[in-house]
Amino acid sequence: MVAGRLEITDLLWLADADGRRLPVVTAEVMTRLTGRGQRRGTRIVSRIPAADGVLDASYVDALGIRVHCELQRLGEELQSGRRVAALLMPLIAKLRGPGGGGAIRVVDVGCGLGSVVRWLAATSALGPDVELVGADLNPVLVAEASRLTEREGLSCWFVRGDAFEPGMAVKDGARTVVMSSGSRHACGPRWARGSSTRRACVNPSPGTMESCRPGAPIRR
Repeated sequence: MVAGRLEITDLLWLADADGRRLPVVTAEVMTRLTGRGQRRGTRIVSRIPAADGVLDASYVDALGIRVHCELQRLGEELQSGRRVAALLMPLIAKLRGPGGGGAIRVVDVGCGLGSVVRWLAATSALGPDVELVGADLNPVLVAEASRLTEREGLSCWFVRGDAFEPGMAVKDGARTVVMSSGSRHACGPRWARGSSTRRACVNPSPGTMESCRPGAPIRR
């Protein structure tokens, strides 16, 4: 995403500190996009169904899942899971070194539908001693990721949480690798502050996006 521009999907869901859904006013979203000169984004939001000026939450949820299914398909074509595994393996190896002990945890913040976490779980690419956790601020995506994980019989789990919340999904900071396979662009400089936890950033290369049906299982 171009620096300074807003990501439309980030504006379509609002929740309080407890994760409860808040109404999203169409005019407010359009005003923010217009203020950044994002005219196309403004037109897209103007076409989303609304009642009394508030975006239709069911429509927005379905749209969000469809968008993230497209991102999953793109990630599969780019072999994002394998790329992430290759980058994480040296860190995991160090944690397994002399003096190491206990489970190792990998947390993917801003995981969306958790396609990378689910791929790592499906392939056991990092080994059986690695716990895999996905975290996202959007409860709809977390619920769908959890549903897909159960359907696919995978050993990983997903939680709703803010990437900048101290200790979010981290049990033992010294043996946890926190990565972002999809949301690093939205994190800014705060990503690097305030934790001894190991961090990795994985940005897939650009490629061609193609369709996938909602709820499609992860391709191994």
